Amino acid sequence: MQFLPKNALHTLYLLLSILFLNSLVYANPVNIDTPKSDVPNAPASPPPPPPGSPRPSIARRFPSETEIRKAMVVPPPDRAVFFSRMVNDAAMQSLTTKGYKNFTEVFPIIKPFLNIGLETDPEFQTLADVSSKMMAENAAGEVHVIFGDDVPPCTTWNRIEYPALQVNAKVTQVVAVKDSDVEQRRVIWKKGQTLNVARTVPSNLKTCLNWFPARKKNRKPLSAGNRGVGL
Repeated sequence: MQFLPKNALHTLYLLLSILFLNSLVYANPVNIDTPKSDVPNAPASPPPPPPGSPRPSIARRFPSETEIRKAMVVPPPDRAVFFSRMVNDAAMQSLTTKGYKNFTEVFPIIKPFLNIGLETDPEFQTLADVSSKMMAENAAGEVHVIFGDDVPPCTTWNRIEYPALQVNAKVTQVVAVKDSDVEQRRVIWKKGQTLNVARTVPSNLKTCLNWFPARKKNRKPLSAGNRGVGL
């Protein structure tokens, strides 16, 4: 190459440089026209729901019966207190300060699910019924129940707790207490008596799914046999 003219040698170097750069481009092509949707492994977006489609439900999981039983804090004998339609917490405060245990203390695992507007949810009602019966089956000795002014048949007390307490061999008697005055109390059932319910529960329990039906004016207090419990 030393015998080539100077201008020809310069041209040869330039051609070799161009060929080298061109080989690099072919070895690593850049496709600027490839759309983003054609990129391999790009996740496809789900199609939008049709107009008017209902919103997807939010999954909600309540504790299972096994989890409830495992976490249950069994009340000591003579210290279980139930309540139904309680509107005044004076009696409850008086009893709990003396060591009585109510539903939320027996089942701390359920407490986060209370008072969140689920009273009409059948799944939540099942949770409450199962745990309430569990508490009644594990009560012992003298049991107290705090009442408001009226306790309709569909309450958990009439459907679940009261019947379970009366067939619990460890329970000696059930004492009803007025919600506003712990001194207003009376025995509504003693061990050895026949099964006693405040009022006949509807045979079709579907009518009980509404726990809080509209209250009727001038509704008379309930009675247990010939012993009044509408304290």
